[in-house]
This record gives sequence, C-alpha cells and structure tokens, in this order.
Amino acid sequence: MSSLIDDLARAANEEEEYLTVEQFAKLFQISEGTVYRWTASGKVATIKLGYRTIRIPRSEVQRIAQMNYRKSVDG
Repeated sequence: MSSLIDDLARAANEEEEYLTVEQFAKLFQISEGTVYRWTASGKVATIKLGYRTIRIPRSEVQRIAQMNYRKSVDG
C-alpha cells in the first residue's frame, strides 16, 4: 500500500504541463472537433477535470508527434 502512496506522491511532484483542446489543436493544425474525436477513440490520453473540462498532457504531444514521424519515415 505504501508503494501506491509513494507513486502518487512522486507523480504529484512531477511537473507535467497540460494543454487545452484549443492549444493542442493549434499545435497540430487540426480542428478542435478532431481533437475531441481522437480523445473519444483513445488516440490521445486526457485528464478529465470536470463535466466538460479536459486537459491533454504535453507528453501526449511528443508521443503523437513521434508516432506520426515514424509513420512518415517508414512509409
């Protein structure tokens, strides 16, 4: 049980930056609707803060960018 608490404390101390749907859409030059579709399908991980409020970890930007880069290089 203490390892779970330690993991949660460690995660809270890590300073992950979070983006709004609008910010994420601008970075990838896509519509906000596409971002919502990606989140609904599980392509992009999100943090739900409320009934209609989500945030996307900056690490997802890096993951999606790397995934798309590999697809373009591999053909």
